[in-house]
Amino acid sequence: MSLQLHFFILACITGISFKVAAQNIPLSDFEETEIPAPYTTAWYPLNNSKTSFTVSIINKKLNVSKARRSDRIEYDLKEGKLYAINNGEFGGGLYYKPNDTTIKQIYVNGNLQDKTVPMGNKIPMLAGVQYNEDRFGFLNGAIYLSHGNYQKIFSFNNSVYIQSGTTHMGFIEGNFSKLTKDQTGFTITSMLDMDDCPMAFCIFKNTIYLAGFKSFRIINNWKDKIVKQDLFWQTLNPNSVAVSNAQTVYIGIRSGFVQLNSITGEIKFYKYKF
Repeated sequence: MSLQLHFFILACITGISFKVAAQNIPLSDFEETEIPAPYTTAWYPLNNSKTSFTVSIINKKLNVSKARRSDRIEYDLKEGKLYAINNGEFGGGLYYKPNDTTIKQIYVNGNLQDKTVPMGNKIPMLAGVQYNEDRFGFLNGAIYLSHGNYQKIFSFNNSVYIQSGTTHMGFIEGNFSKLTKDQTGFTITSMLDMDDCPMAFCIFKNTIYLAGFKSFRIINNWKDKIVKQDLFWQTLNPNSVAVSNAQTVYIGIRSGFVQLNSITGEIKFYKYKF
């Protein structure tokens, strides 16, 4: 197995979500650094770093914080709560936990779903994952809705959307779908299929600025425009996108952050000094 494939697999099987740590880091702690090509001597230390950074715009200024890992993705609905699980190559799923605990089944796209958590000692559609009350107790009683490596549940234009993506053994894909609930159940409607795995995004003036596994894209009215491809941050896990204006975008990654011109595609990499 080549070193490049080895590092690629390590990134692929890791489904990671991040939250922002409270303490901001001075921008002076970062220095602009020549952008290394992936899988080169200069690139490997970035990939091996245990520290990722999250970006945000506060009071029109860039703020950078250390990111911390979060295993839970959830979204509140009036009648209950949605949970998304991304377990990489071992599967993932979307689950619904109704407030009414007597509900044990629900329709999804017209099909009755009646698998609830746990199923014996397992979680539906999570291959090889044992149900553990300490880790997965929040899912107890939830109904399995759909299979997929779901990464985010979010609100956009008064609707609920789900983001999914896969990168494994050279197979890369992504999707955004709309999730609608009525009295009969849920309807999941695909809005956009991608040939890259979406990692993080920011909505700015009704437009989605998206950092993929190896590309940067702008999505408007669910039409996908590629700004730049084959970016060095593949496997560096982009975890956040912050938009200063329609041209200036920041991306938080492992080992530092990136400044990107969304018009020209020009990028600058700022590496953490310590």
